Amino acid sequence: MGCRFELVLDPRDAPHDRFSAEAIADELVELIQDWHDRLSIFLPTSIVSRINASPAGVPVRIDQDLFELLRLCQRLCNETDGAFNIAAGTLMHAHGFRGQPIAQDRDIPVDLRHAYDLDPEAMTITRNGEHISLDFGAIAKGFVLDLISHELRMYQIKHAFIHGGSSSVLARGTQHDSRPWRVQVSDTPDLRVNLGSTALGISEHQGRMNEENRGHIMDPVSGLPAESHAHRVVCTHPSAAIADAYATALSVRPDLTDRLHEHGCSIAILNNDADIESACIRDRLGVFTNPISN
Repeated sequence: MGCRFELVLDPRDAPHDRFSAEAIADELVELIQDWHDRLSIFLPTSIVSRINASPAGVPVRIDQDLFELLRLCQRLCNETDGAFNIAAGTLMHAHGFRGQPIAQDRDIPVDLRHAYDLDPEAMTITRNGEHISLDFGAIAKGFVLDLISHELRMYQIKHAFIHGGSSSVLARGTQHDSRPWRVQVSDTPDLRVNLGSTALGISEHQGRMNEENRGHIMDPVSGLPAESHAHRVVCTHPSAAIADAYATALSVRPDLTDRLHEHGCSIAILNNDADIESACIRDRLGVFTNPISN
């Protein structure tokens, strides 16, 4: 994941004093570190690096938690017509976002929908090509936030705010003064999100650029960096993992807005012209606020 996580836990209405809440926070930090060590493609000892380094066609045994994450990724890939796909890591390598020279041959097979197979009985994953590289960067932070949400429910902590790299956010309950947690997702236009017990994912095209001045978000269907009018996509959903995945998918294909909105999320797609009137907003959860519209 390679980013800074920050946690605010409020023991109000929970059977904990401040000191036990701090101990819970320490436990959550360990959880974050554990999943970083498992999912980082930059650590040669991670399970994802081991999968990517395994010969094509050779099954790799994985644990139940990672298997469930992979099944979720397959489901989200199908829901988004392949716009979200962890096999997009293959394209990140080919287009120079992994510290390697840009590939001379861009003729990478674009059938990334069948990049790997899962065997639920043997609990294994098998890559279907030597070039396939899995990358959980578009969902890892949200997935970990969902695990944290589960832990908070178990500890009966009703009020909390946690973010990973400021682009993946989980909120529970309210602030100490009973106001909703508020996140400013855009300065121009001025757009904010009020979060109760929900999560937020942000995807931005200009976050990283390669040597050809193209954005880091890949289109797994075309096999090329995504070309979209969307400058920034904001998505809220009860699941942080789904919010992250949908935000990425909408950065690739904004035309999925209505479909994914029906799947239980609020969406804001901001264009390069910084005009709130031209932004595409589908506010299913009633979370977006703007001084102009209020």
